[in-house]
Amino acid sequence: MKRNPPQPFKPDHVITGPQTNRLGFGETIQPLPGHTRGSMVVSFPSGELFVGDILMNLTGPHPAYLWEDSAALQKSIQAVQQLPAKTFYYGHGRPTPVSN
Repeated sequence: MKRNPPQPFKPDHVITGPQTNRLGFGETIQPLPGHTRGSMVVSFPSGELFVGDILMNLTGPHPAYLWEDSAALQKSIQAVQQLPAKTFYYGHGRPTPVSN
């Protein structure tokens, strides 16, 4: 089996801190590393929070199974829990309402 390793690339945008309305939807993009160095969440004023792979919802909401930095992931999960949200959208699994 032939393997195709990932090729180096230069990103179009680098997000180093929270940025608001970068995409024009009133969203806030916030880097929250742990799963990977480039992990981030995107929140919208209407309460949708896209958590990517920081959290998963395969058998119920839980932390990512794989991570690059366990301590950073735990810190990012704590940060996600502090963000105002009505619904979590995951990189893997169905969305869930947030119980406050």
